Amino acid sequence: MILHLAWKNIWRNPVRSLVVIAAVVVGVWAGVSISAFSNGMTLHYLNSQLDTYVGHVSLQTKAFNEERSAEFSLGNVDSLLEFYSNDSTVKTLTPITLADGMIASANYSSGIQIRGIDIATDTLVFKTYQYITKGKYLSDSFKNQIVIGEKLAEKLKSGLRSKVVLTFQRVDGTITSAAFRISGILKTPNSTLDQMRVFVNREDLQKYVGGENTTHELSFRLYDANYAKTFTANHSPLLAKSDTLLNWFQIAPELAYVDSSLDLTLYIFMGIIVLALTLGILNTMLMAILERKRELGMLMAIGTSRPFLFKLIMSETLMLSCIGAPLGLFIAYLTVYFTSTYGINLSGFTEGLAMYGMGNVIYPDLKIDYIIGITSFIFIAAVLAAIYPAVKAIKLKPLEAIRQH
Repeated sequence: MILHLAWKNIWRNPVRSLVVIAAVVVGVWAGVSISAFSNGMTLHYLNSQLDTYVGHVSLQTKAFNEERSAEFSLGNVDSLLEFYSNDSTVKTLTPITLADGMIASANYSSGIQIRGIDIATDTLVFKTYQYITKGKYLSDSFKNQIVIGEKLAEKLKSGLRSKVVLTFQRVDGTITSAAFRISGILKTPNSTLDQMRVFVNREDLQKYVGGENTTHELSFRLYDANYAKTFTANHSPLLAKSDTLLNWFQIAPELAYVDSSLDLTLYIFMGIIVLALTLGILNTMLMAILERKRELGMLMAIGTSRPFLFKLIMSETLMLSCIGAPLGLFIAYLTVYFTSTYGINLSGFTEGLAMYGMGNVIYPDLKIDYIIGITSFIFIAAVLAAIYPAVKAIKLKPLEAIRQH
Protein backbone atom coordinates (compact mmCIF):
# COMPACT_ATOMS: atom_id res chain seq x y z
CA MET A 1 0.00 0.00 0.00
CA ILE A 2 2.67 2.50 1.05
CA LEU A 3 4.96 1.63 -1.88
CA HIS A 4 2.08 1.94 -4.36
CA LEU A 5 1.10 5.39 -3.06
CA ALA A 6 4.75 6.52 -2.89
CA TRP A 7 5.28 5.51 -6.55
CA LYS A 8 2.20 7.45 -7.68
CA ASN A 9 3.17 10.49 -5.61
CA ILE A 10 6.68 10.85 -7.00
CA TRP A 11 5.37 11.05 -10.58
CA ARG A 12 2.65 13.60 -9.83
CA ASN A 13 5.41 16.20 -10.25
CA PRO A 14 7.86 14.64 -12.74
CA VAL A 15 10.17 17.67 -12.89
CA ARG A 16 10.75 17.71 -9.14
CA SER A 17 11.30 13.96 -9.04
CA LEU A 18 13.68 14.07 -11.96
CA VAL A 19 15.71 16.76 -10.17
CA VAL A 20 16.17 14.42 -7.18
CA ILE A 21 17.01 11.49 -9.46
CA ALA A 22 19.53 13.63 -11.35
CA ALA A 23 21.15 14.69 -8.07
CA VAL A 24 21.54 11.05 -7.04
CA VAL A 25 22.89 10.09 -10.48
CA VAL A 26 25.47 12.89 -10.41
CA GLY A 27 26.41 12.09 -6.82
CA VAL A 28 27.00 8.40 -7.51
CA TRP A 29 28.78 9.09 -10.80
CA ALA A 30 31.05 11.74 -9.26
CA GLY A 31 31.80 9.62 -6.20
CA VAL A 32 32.71 6.49 -8.17
CA SER A 33 34.64 8.38 -10.86
CA ILE A 34 36.67 10.43 -8.38
CA SER A 35 37.41 7.31 -6.33
CA ALA A 36 38.56 5.43 -9.42
CA PHE A 37 40.73 8.34 -10.58
CA SER A 38 42.31 8.83 -7.13
CA ASN A 39 42.94 5.11 -6.76
CA GLY A 40 44.41 4.93 -10.25
CA MET A 41 46.67 7.92 -9.59
CA THR A 42 47.88 6.44 -6.31
CA LEU A 43 48.53 3.02 -7.84
CA HIS A 44 50.33 4.66 -10.76
CA TYR A 45 52.55 6.61 -8.37
CA LEU A 46 53.30 3.60 -6.16
CA ASN A 47 54.00 1.25 -9.05
CA SER A 48 56.21 3.73 -10.89
CA GLN A 49 58.37 4.21 -7.78
CA LEU A 50 58.51 0.50 -6.93
CA ASP A 51 59.29 -0.44 -10.54
CA THR A 52 62.01 2.14 -11.17
CA TYR A 53 63.90 2.71 -7.93
CA VAL A 54 62.56 1.22 -4.70
CA GLY A 55 61.79 -2.44 -5.34
CA HIS A 56 59.66 -4.54 -2.99
CA VAL A 57 62.26 -5.72 -0.47
CA SER A 58 65.95 -4.94 0.05
CA LEU A 59 68.61 -6.99 1.84
CA GLN A 60 71.61 -5.01 3.14
CA THR A 61 74.06 -5.09 6.00
CA LYS A 62 72.95 -3.05 9.01
CA ALA A 63 76.19 -1.08 8.87
CA PHE A 64 75.68 -0.10 5.21
CA ASN A 65 72.09 0.91 5.87
CA GLU A 66 73.31 3.27 8.60
CA GLU A 67 76.59 4.60 7.15
CA ARG A 68 76.43 4.01 3.38
CA SER A 69 80.13 3.15 3.28
CA ALA A 70 81.52 0.94 0.49
CA GLU A 71 83.31 -1.40 2.91
CA PHE A 72 80.05 -2.76 4.38
CA SER A 73 79.11 -5.31 1.73
CA LEU A 74 77.09 -8.51 1.97
CA GLY A 75 78.78 -11.85 2.49
CA ASN A 76 77.90 -15.19 0.86
CA VAL A 77 76.01 -13.47 -1.94
CA ASP A 78 75.83 -16.58 -4.11
CA SER A 79 74.28 -18.58 -1.26
CA LEU A 80 71.76 -15.82 -0.58
CA LEU A 81 70.80 -15.66 -4.25
CA GLU A 82 70.27 -19.41 -4.39
CA PHE A 83 68.29 -19.49 -1.14
CA TYR A 84 65.86 -16.69 -2.01
CA SER A 85 65.47 -17.80 -5.63
CA ASN A 86 63.79 -20.94 -4.31
CA ASP A 87 61.26 -18.98 -2.26
CA SER A 88 57.77 -19.30 -3.77
CA THR A 89 56.89 -15.67 -2.93
CA VAL A 90 59.95 -14.22 -4.69
CA LYS A 91 59.49 -13.55 -8.38
CA THR A 92 63.09 -12.52 -8.95
CA LEU A 93 65.98 -10.68 -7.28
CA THR A 94 69.11 -8.86 -8.34
CA PRO A 95 72.46 -7.94 -6.74
CA ILE A 96 73.46 -4.26 -6.70
CA THR A 97 76.76 -2.55 -5.94
CA LEU A 98 76.33 1.00 -4.64
CA ALA A 99 78.56 4.00 -4.22
CA ASP A 100 77.86 7.59 -3.23
CA GLY A 101 80.04 10.07 -5.04
CA MET A 102 80.31 12.84 -7.61
CA ILE A 103 79.72 13.06 -11.33
CA ALA A 104 81.53 15.75 -13.29
CA SER A 105 81.84 17.06 -16.83
CA ALA A 106 83.74 20.04 -18.09
CA ASN A 107 80.72 22.23 -17.27
CA TYR A 108 79.16 20.92 -14.09
CA SER A 109 79.54 18.55 -11.14
CA SER A 110 76.98 17.08 -8.77
CA GLY A 111 76.60 14.58 -5.95
CA ILE A 112 74.98 11.32 -7.05
CA GLN A 113 74.37 7.69 -6.10
CA ILE A 114 76.03 5.22 -8.43
CA ARG A 115 74.14 1.96 -8.94
CA GLY A 116 76.17 -0.91 -10.31
CA ILE A 117 73.62 -3.32 -11.77
CA ASP A 118 73.56 -6.80 -13.26
CA ILE A 119 71.80 -6.30 -16.61
CA ALA A 120 70.40 -9.84 -16.84
CA THR A 121 68.55 -9.71 -13.52
CA ASP A 122 68.05 -5.97 -12.93
CA THR A 123 65.67 -5.67 -15.86
CA LEU A 124 63.49 -8.36 -14.25
CA VAL A 125 63.22 -6.46 -10.95
CA PHE A 126 63.11 -2.89 -12.20
CA LYS A 127 61.59 -1.32 -15.31
CA THR A 128 63.99 1.60 -15.51
CA TYR A 129 65.17 0.45 -18.95
CA GLN A 130 61.72 1.25 -20.36
CA TYR A 131 62.29 4.96 -19.81
CA ILE A 132 65.31 5.36 -22.11
CA THR A 133 64.70 8.38 -24.37
CA LYS A 134 68.09 8.50 -26.14
CA GLY A 135 70.66 5.82 -26.84
CA LYS A 136 70.29 2.44 -25.18
CA TYR A 137 70.42 0.82 -21.79
CA LEU A 138 73.58 -0.80 -20.47
CA SER A 139 75.00 -3.89 -22.16
CA ASP A 140 77.95 -6.22 -21.69
CA SER A 141 79.46 -5.28 -25.06
CA PHE A 142 81.44 -2.26 -23.91
CA LYS A 143 83.22 -1.28 -20.71
CA ASN A 144 82.54 1.78 -18.60
CA GLN A 145 79.10 2.65 -19.91
CA ILE A 146 76.79 4.89 -17.92
CA VAL A 147 73.10 5.79 -18.11
CA ILE A 148 72.01 9.11 -16.63
CA GLY A 149 68.79 11.11 -16.29
CA GLU A 150 67.70 13.71 -18.82
CA LYS A 151 67.77 16.60 -16.32
CA LEU A 152 71.25 15.63 -15.13
CA ALA A 153 72.48 15.42 -18.74
CA GLU A 154 71.21 18.96 -19.34
CA LYS A 155 73.08 20.26 -16.30
CA LEU A 156 76.26 18.44 -17.32
CA LYS A 157 75.76 19.71 -20.89
CA SER A 158 76.59 16.21 -22.03
CA GLY A 159 74.95 14.00 -24.62
CA LEU A 160 75.33 10.46 -25.94
CA ARG A 161 78.92 9.24 -26.18
CA SER A 162 80.13 12.10 -23.97
CA LYS A 163 82.57 11.28 -21.19
CA VAL A 164 81.89 12.01 -17.55
CA VAL A 165 84.08 11.38 -14.51
CA LEU A 166 82.79 9.54 -11.44
CA THR A 167 84.53 10.02 -8.09
CA PHE A 168 83.72 7.72 -5.18
CA GLN A 169 85.12 5.79 -2.23
CA ARG A 170 86.81 2.38 -2.47
CA VAL A 171 86.30 -0.40 0.07
CA ASP A 172 89.65 0.49 1.69
CA GLY A 173 88.47 4.09 2.32
CA THR A 174 90.54 5.74 -0.41
CA ILE A 175 89.01 7.96 -3.09
CA THR A 176 89.16 6.95 -6.73
CA SER A 177 87.97 8.40 -10.04
CA ALA A 178 87.04 6.77 -13.33
CA ALA A 179 85.85 7.98 -16.73
CA PHE A 180 82.58 6.61 -18.14
CA ARG A 181 80.91 7.17 -21.48
CA ILE A 182 77.18 7.96 -21.69
CA SER A 183 75.38 5.14 -23.51
CA GLY A 184 71.83 6.17 -22.68
CA ILE A 185 69.70 8.99 -21.30
CA LEU A 186 66.45 8.24 -19.49
CA LYS A 187 63.44 10.11 -18.22
CA THR A 188 61.48 8.27 -15.54
CA PRO A 189 58.32 9.63 -13.88
CA ASN A 190 60.51 10.91 -11.01
CA SER A 191 62.61 13.78 -12.39
CA THR A 192 64.08 14.52 -8.95
CA LEU A 193 65.59 11.05 -8.56
CA ASP A 194 66.77 11.13 -12.19
CA GLN A 195 69.17 13.89 -11.16
CA MET A 196 70.47 11.92 -8.18
CA ARG A 197 71.11 8.42 -9.54
CA VAL A 198 73.19 7.00 -12.38
CA PHE A 199 73.52 3.42 -13.62
CA VAL A 200 76.67 1.52 -14.58
CA ASN A 201 77.57 -2.12 -15.09
CA ARG A 202 78.14 -3.87 -11.77
CA GLU A 203 81.40 -5.46 -12.94
CA ASP A 204 82.80 -2.07 -13.95
CA LEU A 205 81.94 -0.49 -10.61
CA GLN A 206 83.29 -3.45 -8.64
CA LYS A 207 86.60 -3.12 -10.45
CA TYR A 208 87.03 0.45 -9.22
CA VAL A 209 85.47 -0.07 -5.79
CA GLY A 210 88.14 -2.69 -5.13
CA GLY A 211 86.34 -5.97 -4.71
CA GLU A 212 85.16 -8.54 -7.24
CA ASN A 213 82.28 -9.75 -5.13
CA THR A 214 81.37 -6.43 -3.53
CA THR A 215 77.56 -6.38 -3.29
CA HIS A 216 75.79 -3.89 -1.06
CA GLU A 217 72.19 -4.82 -1.74
CA LEU A 218 69.95 -7.60 -2.95
CA SER A 219 66.73 -6.12 -4.33
CA PHE A 220 63.65 -8.36 -4.49
CA ARG A 221 60.57 -8.35 -6.66
CA LEU A 222 57.76 -10.34 -5.07
CA TYR A 223 54.71 -11.69 -6.81
CA ASP A 224 52.63 -9.33 -4.67
CA ALA A 225 54.05 -6.04 -3.37
CA ASN A 226 51.53 -6.06 -0.53
CA TYR A 227 53.23 -9.19 0.83
CA ALA A 228 56.44 -7.23 1.55
CA LYS A 229 55.73 -6.70 5.26
CA THR A 230 54.92 -10.37 5.82
CA PHE A 231 57.99 -11.43 3.84
CA THR A 232 60.39 -9.36 5.95
CA ALA A 233 58.70 -10.49 9.17
CA ASN A 234 59.02 -14.18 8.20
CA HIS A 235 62.61 -14.03 6.92
CA SER A 236 64.26 -11.54 9.27
CA PRO A 237 64.79 -14.16 12.03
CA LEU A 238 66.75 -16.31 9.54
CA LEU A 239 69.28 -13.58 8.69
CA ALA A 240 72.83 -13.19 9.93
CA LYS A 241 73.04 -10.72 12.80
CA SER A 242 74.89 -8.25 10.56
CA ASP A 243 72.17 -8.16 7.87
CA THR A 244 68.74 -6.57 7.65
CA LEU A 245 65.70 -6.98 5.43
CA LEU A 246 63.77 -3.82 4.59
CA ASN A 247 60.36 -3.77 2.92
CA TRP A 248 59.30 -0.90 0.69
CA PHE A 249 57.26 0.61 3.51
CA GLN A 250 60.54 1.09 5.39
CA ILE A 251 62.70 1.99 2.40
CA ALA A 252 60.32 4.73 1.23
CA PRO A 253 58.05 5.85 4.10
CA GLU A 254 56.50 8.50 1.87
CA LEU A 255 55.08 5.73 -0.35
CA ALA A 256 53.66 3.96 2.68
CA TYR A 257 52.01 7.22 3.76
CA VAL A 258 50.44 7.70 0.34
CA ASP A 259 49.16 4.12 0.38
CA SER A 260 47.70 4.40 3.89
CA SER A 261 46.12 7.82 3.36
CA LEU A 262 44.27 6.89 0.15
CA ASP A 263 41.12 5.64 1.89
CA LEU A 264 41.00 8.70 4.16
CA THR A 265 41.32 11.05 1.19
CA LEU A 266 38.56 9.28 -0.71
CA TYR A 267 36.22 9.37 2.28
CA ILE A 268 36.80 13.11 2.61
CA PHE A 269 35.86 13.55 -1.06
CA MET A 270 32.82 11.37 -0.56
CA GLY A 271 31.82 13.33 2.55
CA ILE A 272 31.77 16.54 0.52
CA ILE A 273 29.73 14.92 -2.27
CA VAL A 274 27.28 13.30 0.16
CA LEU A 275 26.82 16.59 2.05
CA ALA A 276 25.96 18.43 -1.17
CA LEU A 277 23.63 15.60 -2.21
CA THR A 278 21.91 15.56 1.20
CA LEU A 279 21.24 19.29 1.07
CA GLY A 280 19.89 19.00 -2.46
CA ILE A 281 17.49 16.17 -1.61
CA LEU A 282 16.44 17.85 1.63
CA ASN A 283 15.62 21.09 -0.16
CA THR A 284 13.63 19.34 -2.89
CA MET A 285 11.65 17.12 -0.51
CA LEU A 286 10.93 20.05 1.80
CA MET A 287 9.47 21.95 -1.15
CA ALA A 288 7.35 18.91 -1.95
CA ILE A 289 5.96 18.85 1.61
CA LEU A 290 5.13 22.55 1.55
CA GLU A 291 3.32 22.17 -1.75
CA ARG A 292 1.27 19.22 -0.41
CA LYS A 293 0.24 20.74 2.91
CA ARG A 294 -3.50 20.63 2.15
CA GLU A 295 -3.29 17.06 0.86
CA LEU A 296 -1.39 15.87 3.92
CA GLY A 297 -3.80 17.75 6.20
CA MET A 298 -6.79 16.05 4.59
CA LEU A 299 -5.16 12.62 4.93
CA MET A 300 -4.64 13.20 8.66
CA ALA A 301 -8.18 14.59 9.01
CA ILE A 302 -9.74 11.40 7.61
CA GLY A 303 -7.75 9.25 10.02
CA THR A 304 -4.41 8.54 8.35
CA SER A 305 -1.88 7.94 11.11
CA ARG A 306 1.25 10.06 11.42
CA PRO A 307 3.59 6.98 11.30
CA PHE A 308 1.96 6.04 7.98
CA LEU A 309 2.70 9.51 6.53
CA PHE A 310 6.27 9.35 7.85
CA LYS A 311 6.83 6.01 6.11
CA LEU A 312 5.18 7.30 2.94
CA ILE A 313 7.54 10.28 2.61
CA MET A 314 10.59 8.17 3.48
CA SER A 315 9.52 5.62 0.85
CA GLU A 316 9.23 8.33 -1.80
CA THR A 317 12.81 9.48 -1.18
CA LEU A 318 14.19 5.95 -1.13
CA MET A 319 12.40 5.12 -4.38
CA LEU A 320 13.97 8.13 -6.06
CA SER A 321 17.38 7.00 -4.77
CA CYS A 322 16.76 3.46 -6.00
CA ILE A 323 16.16 4.83 -9.49
CA GLY A 324 19.09 7.27 -9.45
CA ALA A 325 21.77 5.05 -7.85
CA PRO A 326 21.79 2.26 -10.50
CA LEU A 327 21.78 4.87 -13.29
CA GLY A 328 24.70 6.66 -11.64
CA LEU A 329 26.60 3.40 -11.21
CA PHE A 330 26.03 2.45 -14.85
CA ILE A 331 27.26 5.82 -16.15
CA ALA A 332 30.22 5.69 -13.74
CA TYR A 333 31.09 2.18 -14.95
CA LEU A 334 31.13 3.36 -18.57
CA THR A 335 33.27 6.36 -17.61
CA VAL A 336 35.79 4.28 -15.67
CA TYR A 337 35.87 1.55 -18.34
CA PHE A 338 36.61 4.07 -21.09
CA THR A 339 39.22 6.04 -19.12
CA SER A 340 40.93 2.94 -17.71
CA THR A 341 41.26 1.56 -21.24
CA TYR A 342 42.58 4.70 -22.92
CA GLY A 343 43.91 6.60 -19.92
CA ILE A 344 43.53 10.23 -18.91
CA ASN A 345 46.23 12.29 -20.57
CA LEU A 346 47.58 15.00 -18.26
CA SER A 347 50.45 16.00 -20.52
CA GLY A 348 49.72 19.66 -19.82
CA PHE A 349 50.95 19.05 -16.27
CA THR A 350 53.96 16.86 -17.15
CA GLU A 351 56.59 18.93 -15.36
CA GLY A 352 54.56 19.27 -12.18
CA LEU A 353 53.66 15.57 -12.12
CA ALA A 354 57.28 14.56 -12.73
CA MET A 355 58.37 16.48 -9.64
CA TYR A 356 56.16 14.13 -7.61
CA GLY A 357 57.28 10.99 -9.42
CA MET A 358 54.27 10.53 -11.67
CA GLY A 359 53.74 10.03 -15.38
CA ASN A 360 51.34 12.07 -17.46
CA VAL A 361 48.82 9.31 -18.27
CA ILE A 362 46.58 8.08 -15.45
CA TYR A 363 44.50 4.91 -15.70
CA PRO A 364 41.58 4.95 -13.21
CA ASP A 365 41.18 1.78 -11.18
CA LEU A 366 38.00 0.89 -9.35
CA LYS A 367 37.75 -1.29 -6.26
CA ILE A 368 34.53 -3.09 -5.39
CA ASP A 369 34.90 -1.80 -1.81
CA TYR A 370 34.56 1.76 -3.05
CA ILE A 371 31.43 0.97 -5.08
CA ILE A 372 29.77 -0.60 -2.03
CA GLY A 373 30.88 2.25 0.21
CA ILE A 374 29.74 5.00 -2.16
CA THR A 375 26.36 3.38 -2.81
CA SER A 376 25.84 2.95 0.94
CA PHE A 377 26.75 6.58 1.53
CA ILE A 378 24.22 7.70 -1.07
CA PHE A 379 21.37 5.74 0.52
CA ILE A 380 22.32 6.99 3.97
CA ALA A 381 22.33 10.53 2.59
CA ALA A 382 18.87 9.97 1.08
CA VAL A 383 17.49 8.67 4.38
CA LEU A 384 18.98 11.53 6.37
CA ALA A 385 17.72 14.07 3.85
CA ALA A 386 14.18 12.68 4.06
CA ILE A 387 13.93 12.64 7.86
CA TYR A 388 13.48 16.38 8.37
CA PRO A 389 10.77 16.84 5.66
CA ALA A 390 8.98 13.75 6.99
CA VAL A 391 9.05 15.07 10.56
CA LYS A 392 7.86 18.43 9.25
CA ALA A 393 4.92 16.71 7.57
CA ILE A 394 3.70 14.75 10.59
CA LYS A 395 3.82 17.86 12.75
CA LEU A 396 1.25 19.60 10.56
CA LYS A 397 -2.06 20.49 12.18
CA PRO A 398 -4.84 19.09 9.95
CA LEU A 399 -7.26 22.05 10.19
CA GLU A 400 -4.55 24.68 9.55
CA ALA A 401 -3.14 22.68 6.65
CA ILE A 402 -6.59 22.24 4.98
CA ARG A 403 -7.40 25.96 5.23
CA GLN A 404 -4.09 26.95 3.62
CA HIS A 405 -4.35 27.98 -0.02
